[in-house]
Amino acid sequence: MMDENNKLPDSEKSNDATCENEMNPEEFLEYLIANGLVSESEIMRAEEKIEIAKEMRKALKDENYATAFSLAKKLKMISPYSYGKEAEKCFKICAEHDVFEAILYMAEKYVFRQRYPLYCSTEDFMNLKKLADRGYINSFRWLADCYAYGKGCERNPQMAQKYYFEGMLFGESLYCKERCIDYNWELMDYDGIDFIKMLTKKLLFADEDCCNEARIRIAELVYNGNVKEYDRESAYAILWRAYPSNTGIVEYLLGECVLKGIGTDPDPIVAARILSEAVDGLYDITEPVEGNKEWVNKILLESGRSLEEYQVALKNAESLLEEAEGKKKQLTEDEVAVAHAGLVDENQIFEKWQNAKPLFIKRRIE
Repeated sequence: MMDENNKLPDSEKSNDATCENEMNPEEFLEYLIANGLVSESEIMRAEEKIEIAKEMRKALKDENYATAFSLAKKLKMISPYSYGKEAEKCFKICAEHDVFEAILYMAEKYVFRQRYPLYCSTEDFMNLKKLADRGYINSFRWLADCYAYGKGCERNPQMAQKYYFEGMLFGESLYCKERCIDYNWELMDYDGIDFIKMLTKKLLFADEDCCNEARIRIAELVYNGNVKEYDRESAYAILWRAYPSNTGIVEYLLGECVLKGIGTDPDPIVAARILSEAVDGLYDITEPVEGNKEWVNKILLESGRSLEEYQVALKNAESLLEEAEGKKKQLTEDEVAVAHAGLVDENQIFEKWQNAKPLFIKRRIE
């Protein structure tokens, strides 16, 4: 039996499993220390948690929301039961004050809940909208659903279509492509002269090769500043998802992006690898061997490009490759290791790049 002096106050009585969670953690620690129920090491760990909680509250009071979020994240990780609810409240406040990591955290909670019956609060919708406005690719599909079904907002088929299209183009989402088709059946029979509509038709209804060519054409338009909604850096996300190609055009454009740091960090090692592939692919088209001429004619027909376009691309790719190789030779091993988190092997560096899918596009601000 518990000694009379060790009894919990009536206000603090609860199920043993939830006792600590329901009490003020600081008061609970004082109770445990007073009754000799914790070891010295446990006291030190508990005091560390209390100190982090105090720093988090101070950061919130001082309106230093980025710091508050970092502390809340740490606090929830080391003490989910004692401080979990308080940390969650902090996440919500930080999201309301536009801390990107907090917005992302709250939005991902919504995405996780979609395993259960569909529900989206206005707060969930606003978090997804903030992410989409910042160009976060993984938010497009979920925001499109909100607009399509009126979850957390008024139904808006036009906005739904916009974000489904972006989810397909930049994120290569099959789900978004299927939804785009639902909105654009009339394009299947389109035979007009509107270039964008023709590219969209190919993107939605053509076979994989023609679909990829449409993707590349759109990337070129974005890269050249001909699409008002997007900064040219957004072309990188499209090209990355179209890589590798069988013509060298994707490699040429993507290699230039990587070399010059357009939409990604500049990296002459990766750029040289991609541009080498570009030169090989473009050379096969511009200087075909006897047995490949039929294949080349097919490529020219499907792409709608002239042989001269491929010749210009080859010349540019060769020049860029030379530049990349020159910059690569100037790098010391230490510089390579610092830039690639300790990696110095070129194959490992390239493999890491291949797995680092783009997460953002850059919208053009009017």
